[in-house]
Amino acid sequence: MLQRVFKERSQRKACDSFILFDSSILAEELIQNADDAQATEVVFIHDDRSYGTDSLWTQELGQYQGPALYVYNDASFTEEDWEGIQLAGRSFKRNDPNKVGRVSEISDNLYNSGKVADLFESFITDAELSLLFLKNVVSVSLKHVTADGKVSTRLQVTSSALKEEIRESGNEFQASTRSKVITQISDDQKETTWLLTTCIMKKGSAENLDSLAEKLSFSPRVDLAFPFDEEKGSGQGRVCCFLPLPDNESNKTGLPVHVNACFGLTDNRRQIKWPESDQKHDEHALWNELLVKQVLPQTYLFLIKDAVKLAQECVLPSSRVYQLWPDISKMEHKDKWHAVALDMLQHLFRENMAVLSLAKDETKFIPPSEALLPCNGPTSSDILAALKRTLVSRGENLVTLPPSISRAIAEAHPHPHTLKHVTPAFMRGFLRGTDMQSLSEDDKFCLLEYVLSDKKYKDLQDLQLLPLSDGSFRAFTQRKIDTALIDSSDFPR
Repeated sequence: MLQRVFKERSQRKACDSFILFDSSILAEELIQNADDAQATEVVFIHDDRSYGTDSLWTQELGQYQGPALYVYNDASFTEEDWEGIQLAGRSFKRNDPNKVGRVSEISDNLYNSGKVADLFESFITDAELSLLFLKNVVSVSLKHVTADGKVSTRLQVTSSALKEEIRESGNEFQASTRSKVITQISDDQKETTWLLTTCIMKKGSAENLDSLAEKLSFSPRVDLAFPFDEEKGSGQGRVCCFLPLPDNESNKTGLPVHVNACFGLTDNRRQIKWPESDQKHDEHALWNELLVKQVLPQTYLFLIKDAVKLAQECVLPSSRVYQLWPDISKMEHKDKWHAVALDMLQHLFRENMAVLSLAKDETKFIPPSEALLPCNGPTSSDILAALKRTLVSRGENLVTLPPSISRAIAEAHPHPHTLKHVTPAFMRGFLRGTDMQSLSEDDKFCLLEYVLSDKKYKDLQDLQLLPLSDGSFRAFTQRKIDTALIDSSDFPR
């Protein structure tokens, strides 16, 4: 299927009734159409050549012989496509929830060379995201033909999906997970592996969502994508409606994952609708709100479970599992997405999922109820290391927690007071029943400094941490016979 999208010299004006799309939207529309046609390849060709006019059928065709943007895909044109292409500005796929471009309304605006250059640049910026959530298209290329016929490839982006695992989750949801490799080839080659999790709410699980799904011909499905690559920054998640929405503040969620769904979009298709004061009764806005409240948190839980499983299999670094958690302290200005993150974390803790990585073996995960949480105070690295060695060597379920995870537990756990934390008081009680002989001198000094940090000196009774001048340690007691003298500047040793 080949489309000639614009001509350089045209006097025809776009009809006012059509929505004016920018160049990036045009590329998305054409890729969506190709995906719906079950194409696997899309090629954009910016052709700067001009052709002769001597042998044209009519002189009027002369204005169409200048530079143009050609868009090719490898699908065959159907009778339905012939009908739909005549409906510019009206989507004939509107009632098909399985179509990616069902909300597509390509305007009949004309594009010049400058706009095509913008189109290429805008696509290159988001190229990596463009194939993440498509069903069929696995290759998009941008090519340029100069006026003298030289052909170059600006960019080729391809995707390859690995084996998909589908599982049921109770009576409400069906979830699936897969990995997808996105490769970009331009001046150099870049490859990124993504973890994709999909969750679909089954019909009959939520009456309000079912009703809107049928009325709007939408699907109650959410996809989340998270990169394996540790160099990818957290909190840079974007909203996608099969293809990424424009990279502006309203489409940045603050989450470390990209969110994809069949969202109801504003008229210019640049952002999703929310039930604000002027859209309280807008069904598309209500659909979006229900989707992110009822389906997205569950999808996030499935994604974390998938990541934990991959970490246990040593496919994904354990540290990446924690980077998958939303940092709610950095999302307070994102009201709606902050609420989604908080809701997801509350679900996670209520289910007591095994999501905390053991310090002894980071490929093993345990639920918060079984974990010993590390101290979060301003403690030196030497003391932290001594605490870890002491607790791990004696079989305690000490877990590793970045500060953001500690904050999430403190804010979202329904019963934080029931969790076990490393504190000076805990360590004093723990060390009383511990054989201290195997501890190094340095570790004993670090432990002594830590148990003294809360200034509960009376609670030092029976701790074998009192250092003597001969290099040995003995217990703190109140017996006169055990009196120990401590040197000072006034009374040096």
